[in-house]
Amino acid sequence: MDPQMPLFAFKTLLITLCIACLGGCQTTLADKNSSSQSQNVSAQGEVADLSAVAHFSNVKPAQQTQGIGGVKVLGQLPLAQELDSIDDKALRVRELIMLPGATVAVHTHQYRPGVAYILQGEVVEYRSDSSIPLTRSVGQIVFEKHDLTHWWHNQSQQTVKALVVDIIAAPTPAAGKASGNSK
Repeated sequence: MDPQMPLFAFKTLLITLCIACLGGCQTTLADKNSSSQSQNVSAQGEVADLSAVAHFSNVKPAQQTQGIGGVKVLGQLPLAQELDSIDDKALRVRELIMLPGATVAVHTHQYRPGVAYILQGEVVEYRSDSSIPLTRSVGQIVFEKHDLTHWWHNQSQQTVKALVVDIIAAPTPAAGKASGNSK
């Protein structure tokens, strides 16, 4: 991957969504708030351009972050070995709903790395990198790397819901459709 490729925005989004899990560290924003309030500096060190939100003339922009109990980095997946370039890629976020007995057919993630976060229920995953079926339950993260082939089966009597984030080939906008609204 080109080292000049702007991955900061993508990595920040993944961390913000809490969608990865190789290990964790707890970060609270309280210490950062006290030093960054007057400068409009985010927890990521970005300086906010308030003119970009000037069109909200009837609402004053929040000058400090408050009420956040913490931001927990659940993990991250380096993308250098996952993708050659991100020029023609898009970040896709989906909610997967698996009814009792449902399956997601066997598939690969070559050129389509992703992560899934189990929101509800319990699903059995069969993976090429594991000799045994893996039961995934609420709060667990599943990495779907470039060399993975796998499938899921909901063997329970309960609905399974997962938040699935992956990188896909950028869709071409259809005439008359707003970007970001396609399914």
